[in-house]
Formats: sequence, structure tokens, C-alpha cells
Amino acid sequence: MKRPKTKSSVRKITVDTDTMQRLQRWGEYQKKHARLKGDKFNETMGLLFTQANGKPVRYDNFRIRYFDKIRVKAMLPKGYTFHKIRHTHACLLLMTVLAMLMITAVCYAESMYPATLDNGNLVLVDGHMGVGQYADRSSVAVQRYNPPDYQLSINIVNVTFSEEHYRVHHSYHNCPYTYGNVLTLSFRYNWDRKSVSRQLYDGTWADWNINRDNSHADGNPLVPNTAEVAFVSEYKMRFYNTTMGYSPTLKRYFRVISEDFYRTLGI
Repeated sequence: MKRPKTKSSVRKITVDTDTMQRLQRWGEYQKKHARLKGDKFNETMGLLFTQANGKPVRYDNFRIRYFDKIRVKAMLPKGYTFHKIRHTHACLLLMTVLAMLMITAVCYAESMYPATLDNGNLVLVDGHMGVGQYADRSSVAVQRYNPPDYQLSINIVNVTFSEEHYRVHHSYHNCPYTYGNVLTLSFRYNWDRKSVSRQLYDGTWADWNINRDNSHADGNPLVPNTAEVAFVSEYKMRFYNTTMGYSPTLKRYFRVISEDFYRTLGI
């Protein structure tokens, strides 16, 4: 074991809380193991991962006895080396940064558009590239009422804003606009489970998973926001309320529906 040739070879890496806790638990286990081994445990370099006798891990021995078996179990291709795991770490960090940028972009997009139109009847549920999608509160129709099960439909109005106004003011507030296509969405709710399903274009139903990352491509935030507008408009009650979803990439919980959104709805 030698010191690295350059200062840049000594690196710090970012790890999540769960990994750090696992490393700390392993360190405690290692200390206990060392006490049991006594003089037979020979570790003098402050290594966290060693052989059973405290000496540095030999790569060939580790690969044959452990890593190759783990690789097969994880269904990784032959030739996937232990060294390549560092690329996975870099990719996970990149995914986290991209997810944060995506969430920021969604929040920023929503702040660019008027929260409501038509004296509060139209509520912004999503916005992208100069087109705001607004839920029409007056269009809500009850398709099924059997508490704790409910089914509602609601219209979504596409509103196109003036790009000339945006180029000058960098915002779509107080901006000329035109109404476009109208789309009708239907939702099923279960109050006890706090679950929502949406009807797809082929007539089938799909459960909405709240444990997801923000992405326009997969319907977020349009689906949960629109479902909430319909429920609040018809029953004057919050559906999701403080229900929390989970971001797999960011590894953190978040409100499915923000308090600001409820304030917009007046509830």
C-alpha cells in the first residue's frame, strides 16, 4: 500500500445517508471482530475493509471468492469488473442532478403561467413551452358515487399564450392568450386508500403511483393536480391533503399536492 502519486488521486466521494449508516455499522462490527481475534487481527493502516486477519484485501482472492458470485446473482454480464462499479456511482449522481433539475423546471414552468383564468374557474395543472393546461372546475361530472369509491370526469383546456409577450417580459402573466383543444379526463378515487386511477385512451384504467419523479412525459404533475381539482370542486374536501409521495431518484418524500395549490383552490 503506497501513497498516491498526485494530490488529485486522493478523492472524496458523495454517499447517501443509508450507505453511511451501513458503513458505520460495518466499522463497529469490524472493531468487535478485531477484539475477538486479538493478536491474530493485524490491521495497522486504518482500513475499513480487510481480510478476516486484518490484512488488506487481495483483489484476485476477492474477485474469485465473492465478486464473481455477486455478479452472477445480480445478472451482470461476464467481464463486468469491480472497477466498473465506480461508473454506476457516477451515473446515479447524474440521475440525481437531472431529477433535481427536472423538479426545478416543473416548478419554474408553473410559476411562469397564471395560476387561474376565467375568474378562478380554470386552474393551472401543468404548463410547457407556452401552453398552459387548465382544469375547468365547472365541467366536473359525477360518474359514480359509492363512498369510499368515487368516479369523476373533468375537462382540461389547452391555453396558448403570446410568445411575443414572453420575449419581452419573460413571463406569461398578464399575457394575451387563446383557448385551444379540450380534453376530458376521468378519475377513480378510493378515499380509504388515498388512491387514484385514471382512464387511459383505450378505455382501460391505470393506478397512479405517487412514488415517482416529476416528469411531464409520464403525466406528472398533470394527473394528480387535475384529479385533486375535480375532487375539491365537487365535494369541497381535500383528497390527497398531506399525503406524501417518494422520489426513487432523490430518495426523499414530498407532498403530492402542495399547500400553495390548495390555496389556489380556496380550501
